[in-house]
Amino acid sequence: MSLENKRSNLSLLGVFFAIGALGMPFILGLLKDRYNFETIVSAVSFLTIAAAIFFLIIKFPPPKQKAGVPFSQGLNLLRDPVLIFIAFFLFCQSSFEGIINNWTTNYMLNRLPVTESTALYALSSFVAGMAVMRLLIGSIFKKMSSQNILFISFGLLIIGNLLLKFGTSFTIAVTGLILLGAGLAAGFPLMLGFVGNRYAQLSGTAFSIVLVIALLGNMLVNLLMGIIADKWGIQHLTTVAFVEIFLMFLLSLLILNKLKHSIN
Repeated sequence: MSLENKRSNLSLLGVFFAIGALGMPFILGLLKDRYNFETIVSAVSFLTIAAAIFFLIIKFPPPKQKAGVPFSQGLNLLRDPVLIFIAFFLFCQSSFEGIINNWTTNYMLNRLPVTESTALYALSSFVAGMAVMRLLIGSIFKKMSSQNILFISFGLLIIGNLLLKFGTSFTIAVTGLILLGAGLAAGFPLMLGFVGNRYAQLSGTAFSIVLVIALLGNMLVNLLMGIIADKWGIQHLTTVAFVEIFLMFLLSLLILNKLKHSIN
């Protein structure tokens, strides 16, 4: 982990995640009529295997804690309200990304006169918005305060979700998805940057805690979204998204307030 500009470097790292996420729906939309879903996913999986082999053979920096992290120190992290607030912010962030990635195509097919391939291309615009915004955070907005970036992000999320909810055309829906992607771009880089700065000597353990909770959020809220869509309709995707935005906003205020007091 770099010692300086953690937020900017994590944003640039996140660009590659976004590029990978951008490629999958694009490839599915492009090749859907020629190959079945299983064949496409299996072919792409070979890239993952190649990456795994690459990481097996490269040399990593030495660990910060050569003797390992004592269990008591790891347990103490769970008693820090800042880490818990960050973890549950990422719980919402990860699940927000998950429901958009998993349910947007069904949402658009249900509400707009589009084909499945077109809906998949539209989903790519969500990831494109995220990739571009992360590039900006890592470069042009490098000196902007975390608080201002968060508030801009929430503005983009609200506008994007309103466009997705009330938009009556494909163009408006795609614009909403781009804004949603841009609004979600800062979440992981900012929060992981806070974690890296606050727990510099135990960053690996702290990252593990927040990422596990984030992944649990992705699974649980996606399951909940499936139940909601089955019982009350896919149109409630944007309702769930608004609830997530509200919770993330409250948690971000708590996090910024706690960090401000700890610095003082």
